[in-house]
Amino acid sequence: MRFIKQIFSVLVIVVILAGCSSNTEEKIVISEQLIYGESSEMDLVQIDYKLEGSKQWKDSLIINQLMEKLQGIELRQLPVDEEIEVFKGKEILYSISLISLQNPSHGKEAKGGTVLIFSTGEIVFPDIKTMGDGRTISYINVNEEIIKREAIISFIESL
Repeated sequence: MRFIKQIFSVLVIVVILAGCSSNTEEKIVISEQLIYGESSEMDLVQIDYKLEGSKQWKDSLIINQLMEKLQGIELRQLPVDEEIEVFKGKEILYSISLISLQNPSHGKEAKGGTVLIFSTGEIVFPDIKTMGDGRTISYINVNEEIIKREAIISFIESL
């Protein structure tokens, strides 16, 4: 299980950093813009915990509550050079994947979303619609978001 988690973490980082030579224009979005679809369209949430491995839930109540906690975070698009710094040598405490089994997991028709919470406090939302299409564009929290981050962590730790 730990081996699979490590492979998944490496895969996420490789996909995110793939095509880093592309230029990006910084823009600001709200977190719910990067979770595609409604909670009713999500079939599964998978959380990879740094210390505990992976856990999955199909409970619509858990999915809905988690999606609510992930809302309202102001994010800015990461430029390539900063993106490399964010991912380089930092510990991902939690990787949250919202998954719709009826839709593709990446590309223009994708439903779902991915959120990474780092030990240093950053909250990163890779845009799943840009995965597999050159460089995956990622967004990072603009403000420190201590209250939001702690609410998310508290919720997923209670599961």
